Amino acid sequence: MQKPIILNKSKTEPPNNELAFYHLQQSEKLIQNNQMDHAQEEINKALKLDPKYAEAYQLRGLIHFKKEEKLKALDDLNQAIFHNPSLVSSFYHRATIYQKNQMLDKALEDCDLAIKLNPDYALAYSKKGSLMKIKGRLDEALDLYSKAIGLDKNCANAFLHRALLFKEIRQLEKALKDYNQAIEINQNNPNAYFNRGVLLKEIGEYEQALQDYNRAIQLNPTNSITFLNRGVLLSNMNQKERALKDYDKAIEINPEYSNAYLNRALLLCDMDQIGKAVKDCNSIIKINKHDANAYFNRGFLFDKLDQRQQALDDYTQTIEINPKDSRAFINRGLLHWRMQEKEKAMKDCFTALEICPNNPLYLTIIGDLYFQDLQYEKVHQYFNEALKNIEGMQPEDQTKWGLSDGNISFIKIKLQILQEIERDIILAKKQISQLPMISAQDQNQANEYFERVERIGRSVSIIVSPNNESQKPEMQQNMIKQFQEMQQQLKQLQQQLQQQNQVINKIQNLDNFQLEFMMEELKKPRNKHQFIYYKSLFWRLYFYMHAMQELSTNLFQVNKEAFVESTSEKVASILQKVFKVGSKALEQLPIIGEAFNIINSALDFGIEYQKDAKFKRRIIRLTNIMKVFAITPSDLEKEVQFAAIELSKLQEPGMKEIPMSKFTQFVEKLSVLENSQEEYSRDPYWKKGTVDSLIILKYLEDNNDVIILEDQHKKLRQVFIDAILKNQNSSSNTMKKSEKQISKDKEENDKCKIQ
Repeated sequence: MQKPIILNKSKTEPPNNELAFYHLQQSEKLIQNNQMDHAQEEINKALKLDPKYAEAYQLRGLIHFKKEEKLKALDDLNQAIFHNPSLVSSFYHRATIYQKNQMLDKALEDCDLAIKLNPDYALAYSKKGSLMKIKGRLDEALDLYSKAIGLDKNCANAFLHRALLFKEIRQLEKALKDYNQAIEINQNNPNAYFNRGVLLKEIGEYEQALQDYNRAIQLNPTNSITFLNRGVLLSNMNQKERALKDYDKAIEINPEYSNAYLNRALLLCDMDQIGKAVKDCNSIIKINKHDANAYFNRGFLFDKLDQRQQALDDYTQTIEINPKDSRAFINRGLLHWRMQEKEKAMKDCFTALEICPNNPLYLTIIGDLYFQDLQYEKVHQYFNEALKNIEGMQPEDQTKWGLSDGNISFIKIKLQILQEIERDIILAKKQISQLPMISAQDQNQANEYFERVERIGRSVSIIVSPNNESQKPEMQQNMIKQFQEMQQQLKQLQQQLQQQNQVINKIQNLDNFQLEFMMEELKKPRNKHQFIYYKSLFWRLYFYMHAMQELSTNLFQVNKEAFVESTSEKVASILQKVFKVGSKALEQLPIIGEAFNIINSALDFGIEYQKDAKFKRRIIRLTNIMKVFAITPSDLEKEVQFAAIELSKLQEPGMKEIPMSKFTQFVEKLSVLENSQEEYSRDPYWKKGTVDSLIILKYLEDNNDVIILEDQHKKLRQVFIDAILKNQNSSSNTMKKSEKQISKDKEENDKCKIQ
């Protein structure tokens, strides 16, 4: 704020030359009319007539100060004090010059000298208060302003500066009251109107703020800052053409005024005059080639024009000048994403978040990117974190993040709707998976439902377009509207699925009835060999996959990068808990510990990975399949039972030993290990069940991607059965060739013996 010229009102001795006094009075009048050059000519005449005229030196010093000629102003005030050491106002004005030159200690000395000369001199206390405010001693500053007002109820300067301090410490009502008092005392001070206008704009009183800016411009039509602020206000009031004229005027008054170019550029951008906006940014860069904000905004404009390389260059230049500009990182990250440079994009976005932690906009953008990449677990993580920070947000946080109330509201609504949509998608898929699949018509109906859900999911991922804080409200509203339309489609689908609940319940009851009937048949003496096979396959396959579910939940829920060893104590502890639960289908509890390790060794056979990497990969792959098929532990038990019963029917009686395979050595180890607890452990059908459980597990692990993409519309039981059938088909030819080779080798050996 430009400091007002305050002339000395204390009584002084009349000058030696009355004509010199006349010229001083003429100079004062010219100053009031802002005619500084003519005022200086008049005061020079006074000093020529009386070279020792202290008040004339003081007035000329103020003229120099007004013209930004600080050294000349300081020289004249030194002369004033030299010729009249009791001229209190000269100490006050010299303190002002020292303050302007950041010589705060010297300014304080002059204030103290003025107060010593005149303890009732209110302006000296007010000036000292301003110096204390600069030093951060706000309480002392407030006391000094109040002291000045106590000495002089008409000290407009003290009221004005105390108002500024009240505004800074957010006591806005007191600030407004002091501004009102300052204006009541002096209705011709443009600075008072200007600063009250700033406050009124901040509290949303736009019309009153506009009146104050108008009055400030009327009193001082050459202040570019006032035109700039009125332009910002008019822009906020959506009076864009008037705002543009004010920015033009500010630049006309001060062609080097970067902020005026910047605000005009932003307004031109809003008016879709991007080319002109770019020119304004060029002007700022020409004024100051190290203006990071200018490069950032020009980059943003190039971004809107889809001139990607120019935008990228400007964002990079912004970061080089100011490595802490999180906006430049987030915008460059979004640009990299659109350029399909995903790794660079994520790196920039995470750097922005590191610079400005907990920023809900940045968290949402990262979540959006993961959403488009279909990484839903990470979407959950960042969306939840964004909502958490919005809920716990303080006013200072919103200021620090640079987010408007509209931005915050949009983020909150968007994330809540997306979370609801995702829950609805999961629920719909779960409902579809429970529909009957008995006939081809049933299968087609389910496929149609799945496709509708997938289509909605794809549409949402396209709508989720990550944007920065500059996104227009109408675009935000359109995005929310599209989300709500997708949500409505899901609700309609859920209603259709809900109508089939009765059918679903019948199917579930039918499953239970079928299992009960099939188990009774399986336990008949004539089917003993099938039951032994079933028992071995069932509990080994079920408990192993159930164990993987629990290991995934307990090991990776907190730390997805956790180091995992199959033989670790933590794994053993989790397995112990799982196996204590048992199964409704079998009374026998499975053997853990060494048996679990043998199974893993069998599945690891022939894989070139580190041991811990194999095991971790297996956990992830098997649990991914179960997630896709929406399998709970009870569902898993039922699916394995159905598969084991169907596969048991393929077992012919009279088998004496199992065929040789890559799993044979591991099956024998398990058989020996389990001999003390399982009466059939040495039975070939028990061993065959063990082999087939390993084949199924190996198939699931090796064909993970294919199963997830192609087989999720099947029942999981069918995937288990397919694993065995495909293995039989692929290995039959190999087995025949192997038998022929063995026979040939045997003949050769026999020939050797005869010789």
